[in-house]
Amino acid sequence: MWGPYNITEDYRVMADSLSYVLQKKRIVKDGKNKGEEAWDNEGYFGRIDHLLNRILNLELMEHLGDMKLAVERIDAIEEHLYILIKIKKEREASWS
Repeated sequence: MWGPYNITEDYRVMADSLSYVLQKKRIVKDGKNKGEEAWDNEGYFGRIDHLLNRILNLELMEHLGDMKLAVERIDAIEEHLYILIKIKKEREASWS
């Protein structure tokens, strides 16, 4: 297992040899862990470009009312994309 790698303050990526896992942060509302941070699996992706497309769509939908903020978020995600692609290539090379 590889990760976690934070993409935004609300999303992070985990990976294994088969897939990438997109996780979303939430705050526990009930129980003994009330108020603590937890991460829920949002989706499983065989290709990193599919995962990043999903993140971009989620961010656009969330910030649709403020296009300037949406563009800033996309730019920040793009920077993470380059890092993830580099990590992906290194990971694939180490499995060969």
